[in-house]
Amino acid sequence: MRFFRFGCLGILGLLIILSVAPREIMKSGIRSATWSPNGKYAIAIVRHPMLFSMPGGGSDAPCDVFLFDASGRELKSKSFEMVQLVSADWIGDRVEVGMLERWELPKIDNINILLFSAAYTGNLLEVKKLLAKNADVHFKTYLNQTLLHAAAFGGNETIVQLFLQKGLDVRAIDKAGQTALHAAAAGGGSGAIDLEATTE
Repeated sequence: MRFFRFGCLGILGLLIILSVAPREIMKSGIRSATWSPNGKYAIAIVRHPMLFSMPGGGSDAPCDVFLFDASGRELKSKSFEMVQLVSADWIGDRVEVGMLERWELPKIDNINILLFSAAYTGNLLEVKKLLAKNADVHFKTYLNQTLLHAAAFGGNETIVQLFLQKGLDVRAIDKAGQTALHAAAAGGGSGAIDLEATTE
């Protein structure tokens, strides 16, 4: 398993999945990263560095494409010859990568990952349903991110408040040293003000 550190790039996938990376990935360039519409999967496209290129030929670099689940676990990866030929399009239960690649998305039945995804996407009804089914409110991803990180990054204030009432620690940090307040700020979350008041 590989875990990546891409920092906060505006989507939870990069906060969750792409927040702790080997040095060789940090030296290469991130072309893009996107979450699936349901918040259960993320794709990262990582451009390889080039020692030299012809003028205007910088996009001819090879790249690696990674598929992750919401907990940060790598599900699939593949190398491609030319980064400009690669994109990710989410279509139902698969993702189209590049012009000819179609990856079937594995079914995720881990109740805690489903809870994490619901917290990020703001599905309060699903969050309550999963908690009633004994999902672990103290679940952490491989990257040590809590449900509070997910809800805060997604700007889901009602879910943030629910998790605070359940005793989640606002000061808990992930492997990148980020708290839920950092997540709220990175995601532009409206829950940031309430989280800030809670930390004082």
